[in-house]
Amino acid sequence: MNPSHITAYVLIPLAVKGRHKEKFPLHFIKESYLNKLEKINLIPLLVPSVTSRKIVDALYDQADGLFLLGGSDLDPAIYARQKHPKTRVEEPYRDNLELYLVKKAITDKKPILGICRGCQVINVALGGTLIQHLPHYAPQEKHRCKNQDKSLKEKCHIIRIEDNTLLKEIIGKDEIWVTSNHHQAVDEVGRNLRVAARSPAGVIEAIEWHDKSYFCIGLQPHPEVTENSKLNAVFREFKRAVLRYAMSRNNP
Repeated sequence: MNPSHITAYVLIPLAVKGRHKEKFPLHFIKESYLNKLEKINLIPLLVPSVTSRKIVDALYDQADGLFLLGGSDLDPAIYARQKHPKTRVEEPYRDNLELYLVKKAITDKKPILGICRGCQVINVALGGTLIQHLPHYAPQEKHRCKNQDKSLKEKCHIIRIEDNTLLKEIIGKDEIWVTSNHHQAVDEVGRNLRVAARSPAGVIEAIEWHDKSYFCIGLQPHPEVTENSKLNAVFREFKRAVLRYAMSRNNP
């Protein structure tokens, strides 16, 4: 079957705003993510964190990949750490949903791409931990770009890509400039994951599955807001992985 004729879907848990302040919180996705997925012809299946597990499982079964967005901080109790004063836990239902979906997708070897918080979710789902406030860990580096949503050209810092990784094969460069907007990052790396990129100060900027035959990548930077990011190649490779998974389901 021609891959171009395959219809491929990716499941996306929505971000949540106002859980503790509003009677009816907002469940949403930023347009920048949708634009990036449309460019690579992947169809989003959007799932709010208040959706019943029965419906979540039904949507998951339709999906050929899992895409995890940025957002608020994970509850550090999940990875057995005390809450830092700068940690903001605002989406507990989303925490539970995304951790559930990552574990399920990894069991099924369904492709996963996580951006920012999504990178952290992948790591925590596999037993890893997080640095809860980067300004205390690497004060010399800028990991929050100003006006990230307004400027599609601002680059914050360099990341250095590790040798012998899938990310290195995809990007083909030793280092690139990226756009960032995060105050937390991966600390102890989860089971069966490896570091794929670091900042010059040693902050983990990307993780991936230890075996390059399975696409499971977490990126701290935000390539979805940058038109010409070198990390756009990761989205294209994610699409290829999702199509391969879809084809395997259509041709068991």
